[in-house]
Amino acid sequence: MDIKIEFTDYLTDAERNIRTVVFMDEQGFVDEFDDEDIRAEHAVLYADGNAAVCCRFFEKDGVYMIGRFATVKKYRGTGLGAKLYFAVEEKLKRRGVQQLALSAQLRARGFYEKLGFCAVGDIYLDECCEHIRMEKTIFA
Repeated sequence: MDIKIEFTDYLTDAERNIRTVVFMDEQGFVDEFDDEDIRAEHAVLYADGNAAVCCRFFEKDGVYMIGRFATVKKYRGTGLGAKLYFAVEEKLKRRGVQQLALSAQLRARGFYEKLGFCAVGDIYLDECCEHIRMEKTIFA
């Protein structure tokens, strides 16, 4: 499989399409796109030329937030989500970033734990879906 990862400082059509299909069409979220998209950096992983996984990341109060992490159904369970995550982590390590956080859907908690994140705090609702904050410390 030919893998390519694209980093941009804007929301691409490929990312918009993945997030629309995964979060809006499959999961029923309404408020998918927000002002954070404007200030965030974005990453899309392409598998054999097809947009397969995406996420965004941005600094907030000294912590880098990773969010809107989505994998197209065809590519789930292939390891491509982890591949994109570690590419983002490596990019942030090179900047000297040490603290990462995300708001995980409860059903995805295990995925993030495998990436080294730990749950903190209580479960909360975001658009009627259970989420939990997860954090990770990284070192260059």
